[in-house]
Amino acid sequence: MDWARDHLGNDVPAWRGGIPAYGLVCPSCGEPVRRRAGPERRPHFAHFSHRAKPECENYFPSPGHQAGKGSAADFGTHEERPDRSSLNCGLFLGATGEGNTLKLWLRVPSVEPSLVRTGRLHIQSGLGLRAYEASALSSARLVPLRPQVPLGSCTGSGNLLPLAARVATELAAFERGQNLFYADERGGRLVFPSEPLEWGSRYRLLTSTEVDPPPHLLSLLDWRMRPMLAEWHVYELSLPTAFNASRGEVPAQIAELLARKIRSARPRLFIVDPAPHHIDIDGTYVYPVAPTEVLMRRNARKRVEVTGSPEAARCVVSELSDEWVRLDQVPMGSADCIVSIDGHEQVVLRVEPCGLFRPRGVVAHCGEHSWDLTLEAPVDGVELRRQDVSVECHSERVAAHIARLNPYWSHDRLTLSLPADAEKVLRAGSFGQLRAADDPAPSVDKEPTGVNVGDIRNSATKIWIEGLVAAGFGQEGLDRVRKYLADPDRRNVRHLGTLVSSPLMPYIRAAHDREREV
Repeated sequence: MDWARDHLGNDVPAWRGGIPAYGLVCPSCGEPVRRRAGPERRPHFAHFSHRAKPECENYFPSPGHQAGKGSAADFGTHEERPDRSSLNCGLFLGATGEGNTLKLWLRVPSVEPSLVRTGRLHIQSGLGLRAYEASALSSARLVPLRPQVPLGSCTGSGNLLPLAARVATELAAFERGQNLFYADERGGRLVFPSEPLEWGSRYRLLTSTEVDPPPHLLSLLDWRMRPMLAEWHVYELSLPTAFNASRGEVPAQIAELLARKIRSARPRLFIVDPAPHHIDIDGTYVYPVAPTEVLMRRNARKRVEVTGSPEAARCVVSELSDEWVRLDQVPMGSADCIVSIDGHEQVVLRVEPCGLFRPRGVVAHCGEHSWDLTLEAPVDGVELRRQDVSVECHSERVAAHIARLNPYWSHDRLTLSLPADAEKVLRAGSFGQLRAADDPAPSVDKEPTGVNVGDIRNSATKIWIEGLVAAGFGQEGLDRVRKYLADPDRRNVRHLGTLVSSPLMPYIRAAHDREREV
């Protein structure tokens, strides 16, 4: 094995020098191990003689020896089904839009047009029938689903028959009992019943019945209830590390609660640079253009490979060090590009148009003044209260959305209004809000002396982005973004923390670039 755990619970690699000779244990079964190395032997850890458990995933018996089967609480082996652990096709539970609302999705993979030219795919679910021609599957599709049992069915014709069979298998995996999904950047894929869970990973649980863990496991699992999805219960939980869960009966109790085997965590890959434009709800990293290279970090020295389209063979994987890997000539396009570590899929990459988007068309009117809601009002708070104010939207759907957020405003198709002498407070989410200025500001409609209209339009984009950051990351996140916009040096980039990998980061960078252009 390449990794062992020391007496402090830290994972240490076999290729690192200066490792103590005693106090090391197997990260899977907890039995003592020792480091082995030599001129013709790759450094590795091995169990002491007669101390290895047959159910341990790092157990390598002598030829002819038959390994026994483990119980549900073991860190044991299992029948691998690579097609069932694919990020390319399967069921995903993830958030979409604003807020924390979760939805269930089926990811239908893309097909190679040169290989699949004819056929039709029919997917029947609680939300109706969806049909796709082979020509419509040049890129992956996300099909919304309603949780039920059976979840749905899939049939196909022509060259799409094999894909239909694979999708049908994914749909059949959904159960009335406990459906566990990953809850990390890999996109929330369903964990098949034959797959073990991994210590140290986070999951979402979707079930038709309420689950009530024993009190002593609630804090250990960081167990949380989420809003229900239709009539199904949703929970989030984090499994402790194998070291923290190795005491007493805790592993058996957790495995019994979740009705799953649990194994040590597999090696992981992390994209470091460049950051994607956004991460899709199925975990796909989406770029507006294909990067010339992708820098990745791994937590174990394992083989990295790229698969997907026929052009994937051109991709060059450079081993920079034990921790760092660089991908050159990545074949990214509308078809998915999948990066794996030691045969286990980690990341899906795709290129699609991703322009900077800022909602427009929501305009406030007060007297002779008109302004976009992403800007401060060109009148002060006293004047805003004293006069009639109306807000015009470019569509009835947007107007209805803003009216739901502000029920005390009068709503008539495209317009929201409040009479004079009423408190003028309106919040429109990503479309902005009423912002009264202490002093009158120049109108956007004309260019006053000494004021550049480009500056005003740029500030509108900046205000809009700052509003999204404040809503998602609070005042602390907003302060960090403002420091970055003022001075985007490496220190301020590091202080952004999780904002760097969030879908907002491309917009934050665009706001800074626009400031430099003006």
